[in-house]
Amino acid sequence: MLTTTVEIPSAITEFYNRQLLERALPYMNHDLFGQVRPLPQGNSKIAKFRRYESLGVATTPLTEGVPPNSTDPSYTDVTATVQTFGAYIEYSDDVDLTNPDPTLTEFDDILGEQSGETLDILRRDVVVTGTNIQYQTGSTRAGQNAAITLPTLKTILRTMERNKVKYITRILSGSPNVGSDAVPMSYVAIVHPDVAMDVRGLTGFISIEDYGQLRQIHESEIGAIPAIRVRFLINSNAKKWAGAGSGSTTMVNTSSVADVYATVVFGMNAFGIIPLRGAALTSHLKARGSGGTADPLDQVGTIGWKAKTTTKILNDNFMVRIESAATLTPS
Repeated sequence: MLTTTVEIPSAITEFYNRQLLERALPYMNHDLFGQVRPLPQGNSKIAKFRRYESLGVATTPLTEGVPPNSTDPSYTDVTATVQTFGAYIEYSDDVDLTNPDPTLTEFDDILGEQSGETLDILRRDVVVTGTNIQYQTGSTRAGQNAAITLPTLKTILRTMERNKVKYITRILSGSPNVGSDAVPMSYVAIVHPDVAMDVRGLTGFISIEDYGQLRQIHESEIGAIPAIRVRFLINSNAKKWAGAGSGSTTMVNTSSVADVYATVVFGMNAFGIIPLRGAALTSHLKARGSGGTADPLDQVGTIGWKAKTTTKILNDNFMVRIESAATLTPS
């Protein structure tokens, strides 16, 4: 009986760890496109990414019999510090003993949703700080009062290709284990549901229902514009600045001032995700009575989650943030 067990059996703990991860992972599509570098335990909280810069072209002919000067490679180091996040639910013995529902499983479900959304927002808040920005109208956030357009996306494509940004070819695996899955190469954009309504109306857009042999890369994918090799994933956590644009009643607005949305277009290795190996996301159960003298009558138990991770932009040039408004009543 859990009323007298000091430590919940390991099999039950493993079950709730799996339950938590399965519930959390589908909500984290900002996670999908980062370069994952698990940090081994016992190696401090700081992870280092090293990027070797491209070498200049060697267009000078060699002199016969004379070795040329060697080329000195250059590199850039980016460091990130792992942080800890978490939350828990405290429940009483009455809840545990009289509730007809499987209380712990229900609590683990909602905690899984909370952890997934928390981590997704934490990743989002990092990637939207990138400095490579394309405004739909004008040159400031305050000037936005128009929906995203195909010419803007073509401008993004040109910028990405000029920067030699590689297409996304792998995403974080939808598995509790850290790993990745191969996907058809493309650039990927994460869009808010309000912006998604405008994207669906762009010339050349095809929905996932019309993909044919083209494979969907994630359950949140809504479609693609094959001509510019951009695929769109929807996320209600995509960044929105309420009332940050200019006056408009035809765009989604706050007090007649257009809301502004971030649509981030990613290539490979734009940002890094650093989970602490073995502690990236874990479930924590404390049975009633496990608190010792702090719970002398076995009245209180807890269930919660904890994550040790961080996110870091590795190369601003490998992603572009579009800022735009969204049509209030899409046609």
